[in-house]
Amino acid sequence: MNASPPHPLRPTPQERTLPSPRGTLRLLSVCSPDFLRTLTLEEGIGRFAHYRSIISGISTLATVAALPDANVTVALSPAGQIIGYIECSYPDPLEGWRDNADGLCYELGAIEVSRNWRRLGLARAMTALIIADPFIETKIFFLTGYCWHWDLDHTGLSAYAYRNMLVRLFRPFDFRVYLTTNPEITLSSANVLMARIGHQVTPAQIERFQRMLFSFER
Repeated sequence: MNASPPHPLRPTPQERTLPSPRGTLRLLSVCSPDFLRTLTLEEGIGRFAHYRSIISGISTLATVAALPDANVTVALSPAGQIIGYIECSYPDPLEGWRDNADGLCYELGAIEVSRNWRRLGLARAMTALIIADPFIETKIFFLTGYCWHWDLDHTGLSAYAYRNMLVRLFRPFDFRVYLTTNPEITLSSANVLMARIGHQVTPAQIERFQRMLFSFER
């Protein structure tokens, strides 16, 4: 019997194209800080009357990309502007993820698609690109959805309808909803924590993750 391959140590850069009615879009993962600094954000990613992007600009994406094992994935318009992004990195121990010294838990920290480029499948396509990386199979890949970050004004959805939309987006990628005592999540019943258990994660690691979910200080 062949020995199992070692776990990938770093996320692997990948690239795909996505056809759209407005031209071919490029999807790139694990973008370097230097590459990100050559790009610009499309105007639909920004600050509006009732909605503020989680990132404040290219510099924020570049800062995340410089973190160990981070993955900033972007979708580029035919003109080369960023029209969508997902940023992934290890969670901050100061936010309660203290039992994560070995990097078991890996966070999808932010996802956004420009207001001008929605309903083209960009969020799903970027997520699929990240999930295709074998690195993710060694992780418990999680996300926290906070209703105060959601673009409810532009979508016309209630917080609960938007939450359900997020659940439907991530469920096909084997994410499921988990209960937690995370104080930010419990501030609103519309908030949600979802996680995907990688195929190479052991039962003992899953048990440790489940303990972490209820070890947050109130």
